[in-house]
Amino acid sequence: MRRFPLLLSVIAVAVLGVVVGMTQPPAVAQDATPTGMAAMATHPVVGTWEMSSELPDFTFPFLAIFHADGTYLERYPWGAVFFGVWKPTGERTAEGTVISHEFIDDRLARGEGRFTAEVDETGNAIYTDGTFVNRFQDDGSVELAVEGPSPGTRLEVQPVVPLSELVPEGTPVIPAELAREATPTP
Repeated sequence: MRRFPLLLSVIAVAVLGVVVGMTQPPAVAQDATPTGMAAMATHPVVGTWEMSSELPDFTFPFLAIFHADGTYLERYPWGAVFFGVWKPTGERTAEGTVISHEFIDDRLARGEGRFTAEVDETGNAIYTDGTFVNRFQDDGSVELAVEGPSPGTRLEVQPVVPLSELVPEGTPVIPAELAREATPTP
């Protein structure tokens, strides 16, 4: 008699195991290709780049940062900061959009840039190309419209070296006029 409840328990566990197993989706081999945020975090465009905007009338440097979460920043020599987003379009390519807001002669202007980017095989050079249009918000008129390339190189950590190796001997580290301004007077 004791065998019947034991046999019934074993059968119940076996049936339950089969039922649970049937409700689970079949195991599928996972693709090794990163997707979504993982693809962005490992994309070669991620990092800080020293760029050069090469317009017909003038050339100037700027810094660009592609963050692993898809956000993007640009910093220009005159202090402007552009905020944006980017997304991968290929193994070494991406596209992005940047926005700026500024006052020009007491008028608010909104700039929008759209660009493509490609990192070379070494991972240390980038080439971007795109357009930028700055419009006054009060009437929609165009303040600036440019297009063109911006090549760049990856900013890398440099070794720390003594100041004496970076500047000639006798060169003031802090110019005298700045040192005087920084020193409080009694």
